[in-house]
Amino acid sequence: MKNSKIVLIGRTNVGKSTLFNKLIEKKKSIISSEANTTRDIIEGSVIWRGLNFDILDTGGIDIDGKAQEEAEILKQAYKFAKNASLIFFVVDAKAGLMPYDEEIAQEIRKLNKKVVLVINKSEALKNKKEILLEFSKLGIAKENIFLVSAGSGMGTGELLDYVHSHISSSKIKDNNYDIKLSIIGKPNVGKSSLLNAILGDDRSIVADRPHTTRESIDADFKYKDKNFLIVDTAGIRKKKNIKSKVEMISVSQSLYSIKNSDVVFFVIDVSSEITSQDKKLISIIKEHKKGLIFIINKWDLIENKNSDTINRYKKYIENNFVGTLWAPILFVSAKDKVRINKILDTAISVYENLNRIVDENLLEDILRGSIKKQKPNKNRKFKPLRLKHLRQDATYPPTFSVLIPKKDILLDSYKNYISKEIRKNFDFSGTQIIVKTRHSSKIED
Repeated sequence: MKNSKIVLIGRTNVGKSTLFNKLIEKKKSIISSEANTTRDIIEGSVIWRGLNFDILDTGGIDIDGKAQEEAEILKQAYKFAKNASLIFFVVDAKAGLMPYDEEIAQEIRKLNKKVVLVINKSEALKNKKEILLEFSKLGIAKENIFLVSAGSGMGTGELLDYVHSHISSSKIKDNNYDIKLSIIGKPNVGKSSLLNAILGDDRSIVADRPHTTRESIDADFKYKDKNFLIVDTAGIRKKKNIKSKVEMISVSQSLYSIKNSDVVFFVIDVSSEITSQDKKLISIIKEHKKGLIFIINKWDLIENKNSDTINRYKKYIENNFVGTLWAPILFVSAKDKVRINKILDTAISVYENLNRIVDENLLEDILRGSIKKQKPNKNRKFKPLRLKHLRQDATYPPTFSVLIPKKDILLDSYKNYISKEIRKNFDFSGTQIIVKTRHSSKIED
């Protein structure tokens, strides 16, 4: 059974994100006094008394909706509220009843949904009867009103007991995803458009200016019988260009998502130059040894394209990102949803390659053939170095080792040569190959 969805809705800075984090017991939504910190839909899972509910945090809606981005926040908030099983209408006890609260209540009533009024920041109230009387003007039944403190957790247990009793739910769901993906890149390269294209839904707000996505937006979906988790991250700029605490937290979340993903979609705007920041991001992905796919977005903007255009751009990528020849390069248009399935098919292939196991007998054949073509020198001298028993020690990433005499050193150049020979025989596209050495005193010089 599909989980019921609870949607948090309300003005800016009433504490929706704090409440969201408290209920899911994770710091997933960024909390800041800066207005409209939460702009996209942040989804999490609440486990309470053996049952599981989905909960969504929406952007603050005390705005006039005139600007492109503000209009999108309004549109999304009401769209998800319309499809919710239950709405948590969050208000601020300290601020009291505000005109925008009454406007939101009017809009919510049109949706014909079950609404719970959550009066947040109630921990220091001296006269609770007065505040309840004040907010009763919103027309919500007394049994559907809760005084809570999202910061301390006061009243959240009673709130979840209400949810447990009033909406359908499923048993705790298995969050073991087959493949975890993250979308990484500089600001304004089209990461959110790519997420929306993959999901077939306007999940992330897409606007013309950089840093629209401030939080890591995650969603799960199914493709070819595999369960995916995909994370759209905030655009990452150079540290010296980060202007606010919110952006700093966003970047931290983005780096965290790299660490916790299997395959990274590195998105590049084909119309912009590759920078040192792009190279830094690639080095971070390589450092964490993640699967990597280059997504060259906005390919629709290039006129008079042919095979030579693609080859020249591939060479441009290879020249700028040294040591990533193993990563697939895909040319897409997220806006026009071009080659989206190709991206997912490639992600499946890369994940399989990360976990590929090679037969040891075949590795012995590769080692013999490699030595026959090019003998390894001993410590940059002309005396040949004895190599034996190439084996696979690990996957994710594929890691191999070769046996050499004790106290000898195999040059990195020859390790790279062995890894290239392995790639010639097996599909390891999208993943690094690590070649190490093992030492033995039993190998004679």
